[in-house]
Amino acid sequence: MKRKTFLIIFIMLIILLSTILAIYIFFQNRNKQNIANDSTQEPIFSVDKMYFYSNANADNQSESKAGWDLNISQYTDIAIFLKIHNLNSDFTQSLSQNILQTDNRSLQVVEKTPQNTVTHLWLDNISFSNQKTGNLSLTYQNVQNFGKWDPSERENVASISYEVIKNNLITEENTETNSTTNTETNSELLENTANASSPQIDEVLSLPLTLRYQNSNLKTHYLLTDIDEPLVFDGSLLKRCRIPLSSIKNTVSCQLHIINALGEEYIADLHFVIPLQNEHTAETIYQGSYSETIKNVSIQFSKLSK
Repeated sequence: MKRKTFLIIFIMLIILLSTILAIYIFFQNRNKQNIANDSTQEPIFSVDKMYFYSNANADNQSESKAGWDLNISQYTDIAIFLKIHNLNSDFTQSLSQNILQTDNRSLQVVEKTPQNTVTHLWLDNISFSNQKTGNLSLTYQNVQNFGKWDPSERENVASISYEVIKNNLITEENTETNSTTNTETNSELLENTANASSPQIDEVLSLPLTLRYQNSNLKTHYLLTDIDEPLVFDGSLLKRCRIPLSSIKNTVSCQLHIINALGEEYIADLHFVIPLQNEHTAETIYQGSYSETIKNVSIQFSKLSK
């Protein structure tokens, strides 16, 4: 009798252990599958491309027969193009043959979901690798004034917050009935955002983030005595005033945050060198200005866990 009871208990233990082992294996396999899916899943947001325009200018303090008294500054305007990956590419391609052509813009056609709708966007943790130069700042730059010199003094800020403007999205559901209205609304929205005096971005990131890096008064009261040659206010000033590019090279670092309509926060670390010359073509800012485009940046955003 005791032996029979022991055998029953033993069999039940075997069954229990087998069940626990099966459950453990099931959840282990499911976790592995989730990890694999997460690693292969295309991110929602990414930095797609960056454009830089570098130039210089000066404040002429006084002018005499002896020369010009100059305070010299260098600036670089930056356009950061963001990408939303939850797009309807087939629908975008079909639209390119009709309504989007009326605006001559490359609008993103979004399958609007709370996950890919931007509600908050800002940059913070701004830093510069080279502090041994002029007064450094990274600030918002109006799109309409991109590349144009602004003599007003700029102070560096701890963060740059963008107001997110709602976009009357072009979607499959409203194309047939409201295509013209939507296109006109988007065009007006983009124009207003481009003219904004304070940071603005639309919720589907149709326009790039535009910033200005400025190295103000990197050399002050420089007496330029070569007055026989006309004074040109551009990057050639750096050469005429004997400012080596190696002394003003810099790398800007910051963090870019995006919060979507679900309250999920995504973050990307940005590091970009202020371009002043091309080592391969010998083109430099000394020639007046220098621009550079970095394509296929592929900086991914990481989702922050709550």
